Amino acid sequence: MLLFNGIYEPVKRNTNITKSPEGSRVDTEQQFAKEMANAQLSSVSKQLQNKDVSTYTRNQSFLEKAQEAALLQRMGVNKEKLEELKEQLEMLEKQFAEGKISQKDYQEQRAMIEEEIAKEYEQAQKRREEQERAQGKM
Repeated sequence: MLLFNGIYEPVKRNTNITKSPEGSRVDTEQQFAKEMANAQLSSVSKQLQNKDVSTYTRNQSFLEKAQEAALLQRMGVNKEKLEELKEQLEMLEKQFAEGKISQKDYQEQRAMIEEEIAKEYEQAQKRREEQERAQGKM
């Protein structure tokens, strides 16, 4: 079979390669394996290969925090108060895990903190509704 290198230069192609589908597949697999052996990995691929996902998790946590902050701001939630309540929950869970408080006390205190969080969201909703009414009157 003749191929053309440029317009006028015919090039003889090696016709000794087997024409069976299995033979050509093996050849392509071997070529692919050779190419992959010489391929350069990106820095992210190297990190994932070494099971170092700290960059990925750091980016995810940043995005999650940004989305949460935008949502809380849109809702009108007092973010500082909410953070304090979440910290109280974490401290309570830590005390319970260490055995410093009983399960009954843990459940009671957790219920109180969750009530405060719910109240904070309710207050935020009321503030937002009042703001929308005030903007509607203008």
